[in-house]
Amino acid sequence: MKKYLQLFVFCLFTGSSFVLTAQGQRTLAIQYVKPYEYVDSDNNLMAKAYLTGENSNSYKTIVFESGRTLKVEHKDGKAWVWLPVIGEPEMIEITARNRKLNQEQLFTPLVTSDWGYFKEGTFHIISSSHQDIAWMDTPEYCMHERVNEIIAPALDIMKSDKDYYFGMEQALNLKEFVEAHPERKNEVIERYKEGRFTWGATYNQPYEGMQMGEQLIREMYFGKLWIKENFDGVEEETAFNTDVPGRTLQFPQILAKSGVDNLFVSRMREGFYDWYSPDGSSVLTYTPGNYGWAAMFYKLFEEDAIEALHKIQNRVKMWSNYYKKHNLPPHFAIVLSNDASGSCRLWPCSEGME
Repeated sequence: MKKYLQLFVFCLFTGSSFVLTAQGQRTLAIQYVKPYEYVDSDNNLMAKAYLTGENSNSYKTIVFESGRTLKVEHKDGKAWVWLPVIGEPEMIEITARNRKLNQEQLFTPLVTSDWGYFKEGTFHIISSSHQDIAWMDTPEYCMHERVNEIIAPALDIMKSDKDYYFGMEQALNLKEFVEAHPERKNEVIERYKEGRFTWGATYNQPYEGMQMGEQLIREMYFGKLWIKENFDGVEEETAFNTDVPGRTLQFPQILAKSGVDNLFVSRMREGFYDWYSPDGSSVLTYTPGNYGWAAMFYKLFEEDAIEALHKIQNRVKMWSNYYKKHNLPPHFAIVLSNDASGSCRLWPCSEGME
């Protein structure tokens, strides 16, 4: 989980949060630097803050109930300290050069460590772009936008950011791009093999109930098979049919017999399913509920990182019993996608999701 939390916090944020209380004595407040500043120390994120209040410049250490001691540094007339972002509330003693000024208070981190079933879990932030052939404009305009304003910028980001991943939903988009930019084909193959730029296994995203069996099979010939033959033997194992409201009984059989193990859908209750055809073949199917909810409805990343963590924490608590009941590993998907949404780093992705 820590790796993915860091995707939030090493960006620009606004706002702060703290709780420091004491009974029967004065309270020394803590003010976090805005936008938040972070470092990774001893497997915990530490946020920069300073002490405020009477005699604050006299303090030298903060001793936690757990035994951890943090040094207070004095610079530019302020008493600076790096405090843990995530943890449980605990008593602290703020020590001063004059022992009479020592005081005990309750410290509550910006984010509590109450993650339920996901306490040792991982958040998978999945950046993608939902692509109809021509929903946002004409087919020609949408193709131009995909090639030049979504796919190419995503590849450019990957050159400088080795932790950046992006996904497109259908092989048609890949075909459009390499036809427009054949000089970048090897670059696409390299990113593909790194697992950082992936593409759906079908040619497009068909309205399954409107196509006959042979047409659905051709989705795999012009999708998965075309990718394998043209991109150095790459095997695409996941199909996307994100915004189609209906499913066809035979499609899981076609996917399974084509070597596609996974299906990503939408427009149904969030969760994992074994999607069966009448012959007994199936594919593992996942839906986030609606592909755009994280950005449009939950608005996970529209504010600062602390608020994002609070919202995500509430969501995973809701799903803890479901994951536990079905013996699922504590891996939680956060799908960042919307209609023709562009490539961007985590913040502020919502601005590019019109």
